[in-house]
Amino acid sequence: VLWSRDGLSWTQSTTAAFSSGRSGMGCGVIGSRAFVLGGYNSSDFLSEVYSTADPTGATWAFHGLGGFPARGLFGVTPFLGRLWVIAGLSLRISTNTYIRLNDVYF
Repeated sequence: VLWSRDGLSWTQSTTAAFSSGRSGMGCGVIGSRAFVLGGYNSSDFLSEVYSTADPTGATWAFHGLGGFPARGLFGVTPFLGRLWVIAGLSLRISTNTYIRLNDVYF
């Protein structure tokens, strides 16, 4: 996790915030908490949910699996005090093919 006050100078706060490295995750803020949802860890799509209220991002809490199917490359937006998870990419295990999701969770 990296953070910046100005977008030019960056500080690494931790190298182990989550259960595994990931890409394509969704991020959003509700109140004073920043959330990281889902993503892809080089072998699986994920539905894990983490959050932090630490302004440096050094400490993160794991909240379990989200109430949405595992996915990456999806939209997240805060609306009416909730994080909305929108569409994305997942894997159809039976055929080992990627599928484009067309769903919304909050």
